[in-house]
Amino acid sequence: MGYIARPPRGTAPIGKNGRSIVVNLGRPRALLVAIQQATYEPRMQKPCDAALKKAVGRTPVIMEGELRDAMEYRARRGDMRPLGAAA
Repeated sequence: MGYIARPPRGTAPIGKNGRSIVVNLGRPRALLVAIQQATYEPRMQKPCDAALKKAVGRTPVIMEGELRDAMEYRARRGDMRPLGAAA
């Protein structure tokens, strides 16, 4: 299945009386051809896995810094209870 371009046409003399008919001057060209199932190479899988591994490796460091900042902020404010303290 697909889209096929019609070849160029011309006239050719035929018969004793000089009658002419229309004939194809070339072959049909495939413009677009449909395939049953596409297959792709996993080109981005390795870079994606590397980026994910790097992000997961940084998460504990980032979370530790965020928690430390939150605890220091609460300690500076006198009206807030410290993190982890009972209500």
